[in-house]
Amino acid sequence: MPGPLPLTLSRATPPAGPAEMRAPGGWSLTVRLLLAAGGGLFLLLLAMAGLLWVKNGTSVFFETLSAGLSACF
Repeated sequence: MPGPLPLTLSRATPPAGPAEMRAPGGWSLTVRLLLAAGGGLFLLLLAMAGLLWVKNGTSVFFETLSAGLSACF
């Protein structure tokens, strides 16, 4: 006669962990939003610099650059 069957505890589905809450691409939604916000901020600053360049011309930028270099050295 065979012995008693071993008792095993198993779960049908494992609990949801951080890996299962990620977006299909592998990056979490928070990381994607932070990257999008950083990219938007970069584009906004780039557009503002372009508008200043168009409004004031190149002399303002070269004067600022030369003043910054002379202050450093």
